[in-house]
Amino acid sequence: DCGTVLEGSAVNPETGKCECPGSQVPIEDDTKCGCPDDLGRLEGSPTDCVVCDIVILGSVPNQDTGMCECGPGSFLNNDTQCERRVLGGGVDPGFGVCPPGQGLINGICFDCNSGGQGLVDGECVDCGTALEGSAPNPDTRACKCQYNQIPNKDSTKCEECPPNQIPSEDGTKCEDVDPDPEEGECPDGQGLVDGSDDCVDCGTVLEGSAVNPETGKCECPEGQNPSVDGTKCEDSTMVPLPDDVCEIGQGLVDNECKDCKDLGQGSFDNKCVDCNEVLQGSNTNPNTAECECSEGQKISEDRSKCEDSAVVPLPDDV
Repeated sequence: DCGTVLEGSAVNPETGKCECPGSQVPIEDDTKCGCPDDLGRLEGSPTDCVVCDIVILGSVPNQDTGMCECGPGSFLNNDTQCERRVLGGGVDPGFGVCPPGQGLINGICFDCNSGGQGLVDGECVDCGTALEGSAPNPDTRACKCQYNQIPNKDSTKCEECPPNQIPSEDGTKCEDVDPDPEEGECPDGQGLVDGSDDCVDCGTVLEGSAVNPETGKCECPEGQNPSVDGTKCEDSTMVPLPDDVCEIGQGLVDNECKDCKDLGQGSFDNKCVDCNEVLQGSNTNPNTAECECSEGQKISEDRSKCEDSAVVPLPDDV
């Protein structure tokens, strides 16, 4: 299935190969179609890759959307050129937009990250001073407010959104929380904890955790595990398992450890399986997801079925 193996591709009826549309090429380890990093796309021509600065003077590719856009602190004028807003008002039409992550210092483009700074209106600044409460975005270097905050009207400091509201996708305004989100989908900054379908603030419910963008779950950083009471992340004291040995409740799927319960299966001999088919008479433990025999039974020597244990039970008064 071309669209599954190479997202955005389709079968070429002449060659029978999965090919990207227009001038797009395979990107992100050949998993999807898109434009190379130095090229972008235009509205109305979604499959054509262009040199942004030639088609729209002063524009650069947006690293998230792939579209040609004016850089931070600039806008598209009526002549389809990028103009830069000058701090304090006005426009500097002769400004050449700096590449993403860079800003002006004395009229020259510099990497803001090298000085530990962030971007505001196309200039490298100390985020906490230029926009009180903000911090540099690690990818774009733009000064961003923290969770559930947006810049105030004059963009001098960050303010909390009212109750039952969250920042919009572009972070410029507060919006009502979706009262009926899709199953497994949480508002930005929130995630799920094991055993619950309720969206929570990860850092509050499980101190030190963050949302995994792929699974939507609150997870501890690498090398840490939830504490016994499940309230915080702490350094793991366990000896790390070999790469080909999975944790309890997991099994190897395509050479990767997966949670068997997410697949509707149980864990047995380091694999995710249908318990009763692989270990006849067994059931999936609802807590650990392991294939287990019923009480009073044990796994046979060939590990193919459950059989009655030969151990004689002790009398009740012993």
